[in-house]
Amino acid sequence: MAKMARAHLEAGRLVELVPDAVVDVPLYWQVNRLAADRLADLTRKIVETAGRQLTQTASTTSTPPARSMSSPPSQEVTPRRRRKG
Repeated sequence: MAKMARAHLEAGRLVELVPDAVVDVPLYWQVNRLAADRLADLTRKIVETAGRQLTQTASTTSTPPARSMSSPPSQEVTPRRRRKG
């Protein structure tokens, strides 16, 4: 159960459609190439944190968004699976 949703689930304002289900989705961090130099520190921090907190996938069925040759590559991460218990 996500921390942000816990109180709402417990109060009945939200309902899990499939209890304890895990949905892995590719996530991408994209930065406009015109702002990439100004956002380089933020981009690095996001990629580092995602690397620690999210599970990296070796392959994916989705295709990352197209990018120009001058833009930095997208970083793909997938949320960690929750442990039951």
